[in-house]
Amino acid sequence: MTDVSSAEQVEALARKTIDAFGGVHLLCNNAGVAADGTICECSLAHWEWVIGVNLWGVLNGIRTFLPIMLSQDTEGHIVNTASTAGILPYHPAASYHVTKHAVVALSENLYRSLGERGAKIKTSVLCPGFVKMGTLYTRHTRNVLLNSTSNPVFLICTCFRGRISPPSQLLFIPLARFSFLLP
Repeated sequence: MTDVSSAEQVEALARKTIDAFGGVHLLCNNAGVAADGTICECSLAHWEWVIGVNLWGVLNGIRTFLPIMLSQDTEGHIVNTASTAGILPYHPAASYHVTKHAVVALSENLYRSLGERGAKIKTSVLCPGFVKMGTLYTRHTRNVLLNSTSNPVFLICTCFRGRISPPSQLLFIPLARFSFLLP
């Protein structure tokens, strides 16, 4: 299992990936956690946990896997999962809202940066709406992490439970034109 908020664990995952598959052509940064609370209601530990998974998880994935993908000099793609919370003006869970906006901005910047250097790697940001996810598991994991004196290793991500939402609930932002396309 990999804790995506840990650069060292993501680097170990990259080494295992190269050993097993010989290269990387598609990177999906899909880890994320959601927690309730306004800016004033959330503790520092809460903010660190959500930012660690939702933003540092994506940064760690990009910073670790992108150099590998670029060195292969082949076509590839990076998909960063944000949320509709990353493009809406308000979401009641402050830390979630902030981090998902950051993932959208990071993806826009990555798209432009790769284009300017003529890279064969492309990037997209996926902004799903409400999907049936394992939020109870993320709340449990958050409580274990924030109340534990040990340093447990978790694969911290929400997972689809049973089925993916209908396409009408998924919002995909093609960064090439920054126009909205509903599948």
